[in-house]
Amino acid sequence: MVLMAISAYGETVVPCLIFSGNSGTRQSLDLSRLNRISFDDDGFTVSSSNGGSEEDVRLLYSLFNHIEIGDDVPSDDAAIDENLVSSDSKLLFISEERSLKIESPSTNHFAVGIFNLNGVLVATSKMYANDNLSLEMLSPGAYIAVATDSKSKLILKFIIR
Repeated sequence: MVLMAISAYGETVVPCLIFSGNSGTRQSLDLSRLNRISFDDDGFTVSSSNGGSEEDVRLLYSLFNHIEIGDDVPSDDAAIDENLVSSDSKLLFISEERSLKIESPSTNHFAVGIFNLNGVLVATSKMYANDNLSLEMLSPGAYIAVATDSKSKLILKFIIR
């Protein structure tokens, strides 16, 4: 049984997965329809556990900055897909060259930070799409790279051997 309420604006309020994008846009997924969450390395998928005709929603970690579960008015699924599900930008680790590369249609510069697994910032740089950033200065180990421009936040875990 799903408990529903009516908002002050006459809209139906239901249990939702509530998250905000990097631009601050707030979105809400109806957990009475989509009630299974599967996590992976790049994000998670919200789907229906009853095998219904509901379309799965894929959310990339790099495209939102806050998530919670609570009662809300569900967002239009098309708006969620458009704002948070896909990204035209990718952050890549090229192990043979020991470098990072950003593939993006953006003409803005990306601020890049590289962190060790203790959360210590070990390197910073600015780069543009299709530039390579040499990582020769880093010793072997595991790292997390974060690249942001005015529209997206890209996160990549990588290992230098």
